[in-house]
Amino acid sequence: MYLEFFGLKSPPFRLTAHPDFFFSGAGRGALLDALLYAVTSGEGLIKVTGEVGAGKTMLCRMLLERLPSYVVAIFLPNPVLSEDELLLTLADELKIQFHSDRASQKIRLIEETLIAKYAAGRQVVLIVDEAHAMPQGTLELIRLLSNLDSGHQKLLQIVLFGQLELDEILQQDQLRALRERVSYSLAVPVLNSAEVADYLACRLFAAGHHGNAIFTPVAVKHIAEVAQGLSRRVNLLADKAMLAAFSEHSTLVTLKHAKLAERECEYAAPISIERYWLALLLVLTFAISVGAWHFLSSNSAASSEKVANSVRVTALTSTSASHVHSSSSENAMGELILQSRARIKAAEASSITVLVSKIPSQKSEQLKSLITEINQLIGPGRVIIYPTKINGVSAWGVLAGLYPDRQRAQTVKNRLQQKLRGTQVQTIGVLRSEMLLPRD
Repeated sequence: MYLEFFGLKSPPFRLTAHPDFFFSGAGRGALLDALLYAVTSGEGLIKVTGEVGAGKTMLCRMLLERLPSYVVAIFLPNPVLSEDELLLTLADELKIQFHSDRASQKIRLIEETLIAKYAAGRQVVLIVDEAHAMPQGTLELIRLLSNLDSGHQKLLQIVLFGQLELDEILQQDQLRALRERVSYSLAVPVLNSAEVADYLACRLFAAGHHGNAIFTPVAVKHIAEVAQGLSRRVNLLADKAMLAAFSEHSTLVTLKHAKLAERECEYAAPISIERYWLALLLVLTFAISVGAWHFLSSNSAASSEKVANSVRVTALTSTSASHVHSSSSENAMGELILQSRARIKAAEASSITVLVSKIPSQKSEQLKSLITEINQLIGPGRVIIYPTKINGVSAWGVLAGLYPDRQRAQTVKNRLQQKLRGTQVQTIGVLRSEMLLPRD
């Protein structure tokens, strides 16, 4: 409706994943390159997760678009299949005729076909979208298929795209064998305000816009806050904001239009993470001030009753603080948060770490207990925590140290796994996409 008014040739913010509108910023281009490398180098099983609307489907489409010609791609947009249905789907794609109802015989025929493809210089990749919806039995079949190899490399590359629930599903004991076969675990990052501005400009350029900026900076900032960095929400908000501007014959999309779009989409603007950190620092400052005041009052010529009250208040403050190393240090958790943030900022993207767990923020005692246990297993001073989310719920990610190479990180992982299951070796660059750290 507004295309001619804004000088556009096609809708800039349609929700269908069209390769011409791929945004390579915000780490997405690097993520696509990593996927292409992992698939073509025969790395086996690859997992890609992200929030709903973060851009997983677009990344999936781009992977299909960019795969070399020697790669045979089998795409499953709907993974809600039984084990037998998955085998039949693979048979259809690979032109196989089954002559037995036995699953073992079907898998054997698939393996023989994959060996023939490999001998002919072809590579087969199975790409599954919405993998979090796949039944557990079918996921177990995925594990069996991932075992097929030529002796030199995997015969079937498998890429699982899914929502964050996929990570939780793979943490189940029944699927630990599949979890251990994941060679690459990648995350689709959300967009910050600056990246939303670049994203909007990229989409508009792809749609034919070559003039001045259409969205004002304050409109972009508001859309970024409301969308929470999710590209699908950005698309919906931007489209409705442009429609609001068009209805007023305005060639600029202003804050007013962005707010109208927000009202129509019924998205609630969240509290920014910067405000969260500011509030946390204020609480810590207050706690330290209270402790200092009581220390001074306990050394003054006050009455013994005031001293007793001071001790009781100090004890209460000390208990309420989520400390790590000492129960008498009321701001120890705050110090760990700030130290962790500094270490993460200073770390190279290629730095290797061990992801131990993610714990909901309200479970402070569980977090404290885990940190203590890590300190006992690998020594104190190596824990790093960062704010993140699990299914939209605030949580703390817990890391065990930073290492220059995977060998050292793997040694630590092996030590931790004696008591703590589900640990993963990761790079800081991959984890940064899920960290809710304030941007300077």
